[in-house]
Amino acid sequence: MIPLSFDHKPNNKLETQRIYKIKHFVDEASNRVDGSLAVARAFGDHQYKDKMDKGDWTEQAVTACPDIHVFDRKEEDHFFVLACDGIWDCKTN
Repeated sequence: MIPLSFDHKPNNKLETQRIYKIKHFVDEASNRVDGSLAVARAFGDHQYKDKMDKGDWTEQAVTACPDIHVFDRKEEDHFFVLACDGIWDCKTN
């Protein structure tokens, strides 16, 4: 089995670096962006996308920039799972 997703939690090293670079913070006790949001990537949550002068949508405290991985499907592949972050809080990859 190939893991097809990876957590984008605020305490992930690369996510934390982006968040601090844009002058937001990760609360160490709760692992939440600015002490509130439990994810570092999201479509909404516009209050964390407040650095419009950066010009690059990936340079926000919370971004909707996806990780894209391409794999060839095989005959024995029967399905794939498309899910939101909540499912991965109680299931593994």
